[in-house]
Amino acid sequence: MNLSLSENSLLVRELLLDSSPVQNQRYGREFAENRREVERLVKELRSAGPGRGMARLQQLEDELGEYWKTVAPVFDWTPEERRERATFFLREQQRPRRQSLLAIAEEVDSLTSAAYREQYQQVKTGQVEFRREIERIVAVAFLIGVLVAVGCVVRIAMLERRTERERAKTELAEAPEVGAGEFGVVGPGG
Repeated sequence: MNLSLSENSLLVRELLLDSSPVQNQRYGREFAENRREVERLVKELRSAGPGRGMARLQQLEDELGEYWKTVAPVFDWTPEERRERATFFLREQQRPRRQSLLAIAEEVDSLTSAAYREQYQQVKTGQVEFRREIERIVAVAFLIGVLVAVGCVVRIAMLERRTERERAKTELAEAPEVGAGEFGVVGPGG
């Protein structure tokens, strides 16, 4: 923004020092382009949202409005009017307003930079917290997985022991019948 403001200031100076009657339009076009750029930047800053620099931004907009009103008629001056009024205009109108605008623009720029640094720090802090949360979730998921695996191993071991006991009972229950027939013991009725 400071660059566009400085360019406009230089354009006004060049116009006032130029004695050609046909240069007003060229300077006027360049000035209008720079003005649109400055207004776009101010609008962009305003749309960035409320912040600490909004009061200064409003002051900058007010100063810019006064500056545009003060400078606009210069582009309609004839070469004779420029010669007559240039020194007074530059000393009494242009320089004080330009210095004020540049000071406010610098302050708005530093406030914007501070806000961006603060937002960056918030994002960075959020990312660190997010990473910690992910690490906790992964640790909890791993722990749950280990607990499920241990539970499965214990359950399988319990089922195997039960199966072994039942097999042993079954073998024990079948063993006397087989054993009795082998020794020639005949049961009742035989």
